[in-house]
Amino acid sequence: MNPEYGAYCGSDPHFYDVPHRRPATAPATEQATDWYATARGTVPPGWERHRHGDWLSWSPLGLSLPPQGWKIHVSAALGNAERVLAEVARICLARRVPFKCVPSPALLLRRNAKYADRAGSGKFVTVYPPSEDRLRPLCEELTRTLDGEDGPDVLSDLRVGSAPVHVRYGAFAGRYCAAPDGRLVPAIADPDGRLVPDPRGPALRIPEWVTVPGFLRPHLEARGAVGLGDLPYTVEGALHFSNGGGVYAARDTRTGERVVLKEARPHAGLAADGADAVERLRREREALEQLDGLACVPAVRDAFTVGSHHFLVLDFVPGTPLNTAFARRFPLTSPAPGERALAEHTEWANRVYALVAEAVAAVHARGTAIGDLHMANVMVEHAQDADGAAVPARVVLLDFEAASPAAERRRQVVANPAFVAPADRRGTAVDRYALACLRLALFLPLTTLFTLQRRTAGHLASAITERFPVPADELADAVREIEDGAPAVESGQPAVAAWPQSRESLISGILAARSADRDDRCFPGDIAQFATPVGGQCFAYGAAGVLYALRAVGARRCPEAEEWLLRRAKEPASGSPSGFHDGLAGIAWTLDRLGHPSQGRALALRVAEEPLSAMAPGLFGGQAGVALALDDLAAVADGADARRLSTAADSCVRGVLGAVREDAPLPRAGLLHGGAGLALALIRRYERDGGEELLDAAATALRRDLARCRPGGDGGTALMVQEGKRAMPYLGAGSAGVAMVLDDYLRHRPDEALATARDALLRATLSSFYIQPGLDRGVAGLLLFLARTTAGDPAERRAVIERHVELLELQSVPWRGDLAFPGEQLMRLSVDLSTGSAGCLLALGAALGGLPTAHLPFLPPLSGPQTGPGPGVETEQQE
Repeated sequence: MNPEYGAYCGSDPHFYDVPHRRPATAPATEQATDWYATARGTVPPGWERHRHGDWLSWSPLGLSLPPQGWKIHVSAALGNAERVLAEVARICLARRVPFKCVPSPALLLRRNAKYADRAGSGKFVTVYPPSEDRLRPLCEELTRTLDGEDGPDVLSDLRVGSAPVHVRYGAFAGRYCAAPDGRLVPAIADPDGRLVPDPRGPALRIPEWVTVPGFLRPHLEARGAVGLGDLPYTVEGALHFSNGGGVYAARDTRTGERVVLKEARPHAGLAADGADAVERLRREREALEQLDGLACVPAVRDAFTVGSHHFLVLDFVPGTPLNTAFARRFPLTSPAPGERALAEHTEWANRVYALVAEAVAAVHARGTAIGDLHMANVMVEHAQDADGAAVPARVVLLDFEAASPAAERRRQVVANPAFVAPADRRGTAVDRYALACLRLALFLPLTTLFTLQRRTAGHLASAITERFPVPADELADAVREIEDGAPAVESGQPAVAAWPQSRESLISGILAARSADRDDRCFPGDIAQFATPVGGQCFAYGAAGVLYALRAVGARRCPEAEEWLLRRAKEPASGSPSGFHDGLAGIAWTLDRLGHPSQGRALALRVAEEPLSAMAPGLFGGQAGVALALDDLAAVADGADARRLSTAADSCVRGVLGAVREDAPLPRAGLLHGGAGLALALIRRYERDGGEELLDAAATALRRDLARCRPGGDGGTALMVQEGKRAMPYLGAGSAGVAMVLDDYLRHRPDEALATARDALLRATLSSFYIQPGLDRGVAGLLLFLARTTAGDPAERRAVIERHVELLELQSVPWRGDLAFPGEQLMRLSVDLSTGSAGCLLALGAALGGLPTAHLPFLPPLSGPQTGPGPGVETEQQE
């Protein structure tokens, strides 16, 4: 689970949206009535105020700030934020210093919530000293004025004294550069003027070339001296972090026994009821003391405070978290799990569920409601049976921070998205709902879909009984519990497999979701839409990709959306990335394909003027994608424009070659960010110009990706891209994307070792279950690959395609009578190309419709073998 997505679920019940947008059910007002008084107040003469994202900014007219420097962050608790903001605003207005704030209590709570982004934790007001010599007087006045006020630590900053005042060195202006993994990130300039990443993680990082002002040094030394002191515990490692603190494996130095330390930071990690991590840790201690003696909960050993941080010491519980144990044994990761494997898993799942239900009943019998039961909060201990097989012997329930006396019937205040209870459940009813979700999730972990439509529980239960030897009546109680009180499903949407009816339904849903009156996006998609100035326009997450997919399946044109995109392409905002999937190059290429060649060319020429040599090499947002786009656009341009575009494309190709020739490994593998994307650009250039060195470099890039692969799935015969601890079979950053480009390479140069690797990558795409439907990280991308490749047995591919289509059916969610698909993390719908309905539409067009136009850019359907340069594969212009 990526906790960042939760912050984008509060403004719209169907789609991800920015937290500061008021829900559609809220009254429309000219000025938000729930803002702090200072934020609602009038703008003083000589100042201007404007809103951007979660922030409301004040700036003196005519003041010019440096692009980077020391900035001040002031934090606050919910109870004193109004007062703190008034004091900071008074000081800044008097000194003519720009500042910005989070303007409402609701936004402040979300920013400091338990699973909010730790890098932004605590940031309530940001002050921008116009010069370094004004930093100290501002800090001194703020700390003096705010002394005694509460506020959480800002994890990325240095706290200055006891007041909630913090400082860090970083960017003032919106400048960006490529991170080592290819992502576009905020940037600062080093002493040579080169843009380098401006780190914004949950730790203080001062650039090595920056001199720390003398008045800050004592505070820096005090920060470095923080530790457990003389307490009899040694921390051995971190088990988990949240915005409220960490959970650590430790050892009691007096006995040598292993223990767990739970940390709580004051005024941080807020729950829905406003309780901070310290209050929730107190609740946990009281609950566990109430449950003392139960074998299904950890025992409390100690509690202490270091500085302002509170700690609870618990017994170390041996075993494996249930979510990990489930993932390791889940039989549907195999392409064709046998009856024995399915039966063994059913027996295991039934035993685990019985143990968890028994433990929950024991907790309820003590008068306690748990409030946050889910798979990651259950520890499973296994024992060996007479045959030596591991069977669940005991479960221990973890994390009682949300626990409460059952008699008080409190609402849920902290929840995992796959187990979040409806608003009408209270007390132990919250736990019964979670148990019902667990009953289904132990067979098909798709219960996050219930946040969108609980009436799909019966559909999920039917899918379970079709796949596992589970009688329907054994799941009936769980389905009734989940669906109780849920709104009815709108009828009319066709089955996913019913092409072309499903095509029409998907198109209808995509077009119905558009909102061309918004500036930030036209079609709702992933939260990445809000990360850059063109996120809502770009190919991966914005209007360009949606319009491309609609055109690819022969949908009627959408002039309203095209005009929306054209208006914004005329004057791109400062800080817009230039890449294909994330930025201007992809928008320019798409406009040309939509029949707007002059507008696309004008935007492409702007891209050609950018410092492309500083970009990352990859396909998603780097030189490979820009080279492919500019080559295509140069081919349909003429004169000076064609030469400028070609020159820029040549520069990008040289950058790609340079990246391949370096000895250092690429930071990531796969089509979008790794060697496969570089190889694709080189293969397409080879098809145009020839040159065996281009194919040599493509082979090197592909082998670098293969070096990042590990055996897994299908009895260990499949090759999976290893990304951290995850094995990735997907199109964007996994096996399918690497295999897709290998298909193209092998058409030009047969290679037995690479062909063998390609076949092993293919096997990673044949499993019976994948958890998300999207194109880049889900089932749709695997469908697109399987519909294109010629590797493997055709009959087997067709059978797998049919099975993947059935899985998409299971993952679909009805919306307004049409087919729709959830985006990344499954908590909200998406219609974008990378994560949502547009990508699914494109893949289904290839797999079910057999449409030659339904393909990714630069990866059209495969043609016959080719051994040298020439016309090669079908070009986009020939479609």
